[in-house]
Amino acid sequence: TEDQSFAISQLGYLKTDKLWIGLNDLKTAMFFEWSDHSSVPFVSWGKNEPSHNADDKEDCVLIGGEEGKWADEICKNKYGFICKKDAHSSPSTNDTVVTSPGCKPGWTRYGYYCYFIGTETKTFEEAKQMCVKTESYLVDITSRIENAFLVSLVGLRPEKHFWIGLSNNKYWHTFEWTNSRKVPYTHFNAGMPGRKQGCVGITTGTLAGLWDVLSC
Repeated sequence: TEDQSFAISQLGYLKTDKLWIGLNDLKTAMFFEWSDHSSVPFVSWGKNEPSHNADDKEDCVLIGGEEGKWADEICKNKYGFICKKDAHSSPSTNDTVVTSPGCKPGWTRYGYYCYFIGTETKTFEEAKQMCVKTESYLVDITSRIENAFLVSLVGLRPEKHFWIGLSNNKYWHTFEWTNSRKVPYTHFNAGMPGRKQGCVGITTGTLAGLWDVLSC
């Protein structure tokens, strides 16, 4: 799920990194539930997990490593953690100025890069040129972690799509980034790309993060 991918994006990249999540079986052994009592429609257990060592009372769950797999662990052990709460206000349609180290005002830093969310709707070519004017390029997305980060920026915006730098305008069976980098990762929506030819936008709303081929 996107929640899982976003959580992974907040971890370090070492296999030793671990964070508490709200899953536990404190009430009934091997009956796992979230601390807010919501349903558990998705799990991502690591190999041989949950191990549930009865002697050690491994009743709480950690997420860890590059793949974000889960493992049960002794609740009294100390690890980092991730908090989550309901927002108390609707997302603003105005651009929020975010200052990130090494980035200009209005840009958001993630890893080694700065990201800017366009303030106006534009065609693919117009968007491409606007990026060039700011000495940047339409975003290339190289992993599900980066994709999840972008969802955290645009997922609740009112626009239905945001352009990314991918297109197959030259040949319908070959997608290319505007910066000419390789395409090791894609995240197309159901039925996409098929034989559609055009430019790619990342979706917002309930299907946030999926990619659609659109008319440029």
